[in-house]
Amino acid sequence: MKRIIKWLCIGTVFIASIMFAALTLADKEKQAEPLPPMPKHWRVRTLEEPVFSSHIRVVESGNPEHPTLLLVHGLGQIGLRDWDNVIPALEQQYHVITLDLPGFGQSQVPEGRYTPSNYAKVLHWLKTQYSERPIYVVGHSMGGAVVLRYGHLFPEDIEKAVMVDAAGILQRTAFVKHSARVAADKETLPGPFSKWVERAKDIGATVIERVSSGPDPSSILQSNDVVWNAIMSQRPNMNAAMSLVEENFTDAVFNFTPPAAIIWGEKDNVAPLRTGEMLAKQLKQVEAFYTIADAGHVPMKTHPAIFNEQLLQALKSKPPNVSASQRTKPSNKNGHCKNNSHQFFEGEYNRIKIENCSEVQLNYVTAAHLDIRNSNVNIKNSQLMNDDRALNAEESVVVSTNLTVEGTVRSKGSRLDFAGAQFY
Repeated sequence: MKRIIKWLCIGTVFIASIMFAALTLADKEKQAEPLPPMPKHWRVRTLEEPVFSSHIRVVESGNPEHPTLLLVHGLGQIGLRDWDNVIPALEQQYHVITLDLPGFGQSQVPEGRYTPSNYAKVLHWLKTQYSERPIYVVGHSMGGAVVLRYGHLFPEDIEKAVMVDAAGILQRTAFVKHSARVAADKETLPGPFSKWVERAKDIGATVIERVSSGPDPSSILQSNDVVWNAIMSQRPNMNAAMSLVEENFTDAVFNFTPPAAIIWGEKDNVAPLRTGEMLAKQLKQVEAFYTIADAGHVPMKTHPAIFNEQLLQALKSKPPNVSASQRTKPSNKNGHCKNNSHQFFEGEYNRIKIENCSEVQLNYVTAAHLDIRNSNVNIKNSQLMNDDRALNAEESVVVSTNLTVEGTVRSKGSRLDFAGAQFY
């Protein structure tokens, strides 16, 4: 048993170390200053929840006659204190409830898997203790992923959901690659150095993908409760983080029915902005998508005034008045990029050919055929429509968010990273 546990620990280090480094930086950002005492008018209770059979700390503020709003924190042992700057902005208009999730803050550290699905069941139970009507729910980071799962499993509970820099929703490899990316300002680097940085990124991503696509030692850890509890018993952050990145949110994204809003820090180095862009496009009732230009992963700590203003707007926003969207058809125009960098395409095309180019951007593009060779391409909010081959990629890296493909895809020696993609 000791040898198995040792092997599992070594095998999961690569998957977890980069992720924990990014999450630790976010945690330090949260805890930059010592926590002050909680305001005296906040009402604190200890309740026994039935999912893990553990005691949890719950804090209540505001008038119980007002609409109930539940705040869900992310990773980090300060737990519900993540919301210290937010609750004062909400408690005049809402009946605010927040909790230390099992394993965090002042709540008990029980055995079991701290999955978003299990935490969603805790929220469902807690909601029944405080409100008979649908509630507003706001989640940050891991809490945003928990809110996504909560709205998927218990849509009747929710009046509106707000997800803030939700972490772990993309596939695990995409998350690790984002956390491990090379930090460099390409705009200030000479051309040769810029290309070198891009190549370094490419090599690093290749290494991550090869390791991640091999035998997964964490699979035994995931399937064995005894080993899981032995390793995770006093590591709640690791328990929750590993459970988060192993959960598949595909069904939640495409079957989430409550009204929703999204808030994101544009410089988030933990949860990539493309996650927010994907959610804003794919969730059925997104009423608002706000970004904060200079904010990272914890905008309510670093930009409290802007964040609170956006949150209050998001909670009151109404569905946009838009007519039914119509498909745009490809035109006869052709586009071409050769031996270039940072070229941008937008609009309708018949064919786009990209050869030996780096950092090419396609945004709101409709095309019959996209041919990519020896290039690095980022695609957003686009559609490819061809009865035959819609996309051909050779020796290239293609990162796409919200892409619809009607036709076939051919990939040779390439890496395709698709989020929010639909294929016909």
